[in-house]
Amino acid sequence: IISCLKNHIIPVLYGDILFYPEKKYNIISTEQAFVDLSHYLHFYFHDEYEIAKFILCTDTNGVLDDTNNTIPLLATDTQNRSVFWTDNGTFDVTGGMKKKVEKSFELAEIAPVQIVNGHEPDCIIRAVRNEIIGTLIKRR
Repeated sequence: IISCLKNHIIPVLYGDILFYPEKKYNIISTEQAFVDLSHYLHFYFHDEYEIAKFILCTDTNGVLDDTNNTIPLLATDTQNRSVFWTDNGTFDVTGGMKKKVEKSFELAEIAPVQIVNGHEPDCIIRAVRNEIIGTLIKRR
């Protein structure tokens, strides 16, 4: 990741399986990888790199409300966070949208988080360009 940053390449992370000795394993979500990486960058490279934004791709157009409409903006000072998302009913070992939103509130203390539909063409480019797509989660 540091090599990517040194070469002006935006690193792309995925959730994955972490394997441990004695045939043990754990699932790490993309959001948790971002949390861990951001702490690492802050501790070791805070003078060299600043995180401008986290972009999370999912299979919906951002965070959906209970009527399947995209919520364009969530802020960390939102009082009742638990009502802001619905899962689409699919099983996700990393916790689904609920966990994604919870971790995004944590990440938003470092930099804004944009959740976009990864199936949409050019969604990452559009998010990097700060286009209004998906859901933006930010600190107030």
